[in-house]
Amino acid sequence: LVVDHGGGMVSQYCHLRRGSLLVRPGARVARGAALGLVGLSGATQMPHVHISFRYKGKIVDPYLGLEELADGGAPKCRTSADASSLWRADVLRDFPYSSSRVIEAGFAAKPIKLGAREAEAAGGVVRALSPNLVLFARVINFRDGDTLSMAIEGPQGFRVSQSYGPLARQKARYLGLVGKRRRAARWPAGDYHGEVKVTRGGALHETRRVVLTID
Repeated sequence: LVVDHGGGMVSQYCHLRRGSLLVRPGARVARGAALGLVGLSGATQMPHVHISFRYKGKIVDPYLGLEELADGGAPKCRTSADASSLWRADVLRDFPYSSSRVIEAGFAAKPIKLGAREAEAAGGVVRALSPNLVLFARVINFRDGDTLSMAIEGPQGFRVSQSYGPLARQKARYLGLVGKRRRAARWPAGDYHGEVKVTRGGALHETRRVVLTID
């Protein structure tokens, strides 16, 4: 879906849910109007919306604004807050820039792959008789020097942990896994707490916690 904002600026929205579009070609849309629903269409590995902006055919980083085109139009990575941002102040406050992020974390009944579509579905739901109990985490823009730490704590003293890094070079996408194979007749009933931490420069950068309950 492409929206023409006039003056040479257009925005594009990709991977929307099939059949969810609420507008048609040629329609006028107001600020804040619903356009469609988040989906998994096209060449993607997880539900999300890919948004891009172009000014007179050249890609623009909305956090940088049009000033990035002054050097001839070569897109560049944002390094700090910029007063020329295309976002209104309230939008920027609600969607602060993040150079890296844990975009998905959860439990699965088997190890998943980086390109798995809807990871929890691909790995299967963990139940009492599942062969494995795995915590996964997907990170974007994982920087060199970053460390990913993962741990699961559960009933009857269950604990397993794993660390990845420090990274030697930046990774646009990264997948971390930690877990155990079932040895007993079943997994003990109760709550299993998964924790994912990203450490950068010796300081905690982000934490994500998830809980799995087995009856």
